[in-house]
Amino acid sequence: MAFSNYKSISTVINKFQIKYVQSNFMLELGFPVEQSFKEELDLLFTDGVIVSAQ
Repeated sequence: MAFSNYKSISTVINKFQIKYVQSNFMLELGFPVEQSFKEELDLLFTDGVIVSAQ
């Protein structure tokens, strides 16, 4: 069957008898963030100011 015939993950899992496990494989890690970055991010979210660098 052509790749384009598979319309969903469940179709592939059923066709090839795959065991599918959904889980959180990435762990959340804390890290320090500079105050200037927090302020710039806050400005971006509140005012929608995006600096375009070329």
